[in-house]
Amino acid sequence: MNTSKRVVHLTTVHHPYDPRIYHKECMSLHRAGYDVTLIAQEDNTQVREGKPIKHIPLKKHSSRLKRMIFGAWETYKQAKKLEADVYHFHDPELLPVGWLLKKRKNVVIYDIHEDYITSIMQKDYMVKPVRKIISYAYKYMEKFFARKCSFA
Repeated sequence: MNTSKRVVHLTTVHHPYDPRIYHKECMSLHRAGYDVTLIAQEDNTQVREGKPIKHIPLKKHSSRLKRMIFGAWETYKQAKKLEADVYHFHDPELLPVGWLLKKRKNVVIYDIHEDYITSIMQKDYMVKPVRKIISYAYKYMEKFFARKCSFA
């Protein structure tokens, strides 16, 4: 009987074999004896056979907005099926997913180390007023979810 704790990493933004998420975090947890699953975008360029980390592929979406809405919802549906001991995510668009998982009495880690407000303000593909609105919304969304969830 496998008694190792189950950890699920969630990302809708990062490549499934992202050096930080897959190689540093998932593999380190695996080597420490955890049962690790990664929910991330599908990747048809790499062979998954023989890899110790289970990968649940998410559909790639044609736009950022679709990824943020539909990708986040798909991530939540996949994550709750796994009934993990710990859920670990990095992407601010997954804050509502973390909140929903936390409401189900799960341990949720919001591992944020980027300065997203500055990053949003540097997105040249958005006009400046839109960047300001999005950065303002992100700031308050993060504050709301972090306060409501008490993420680990």
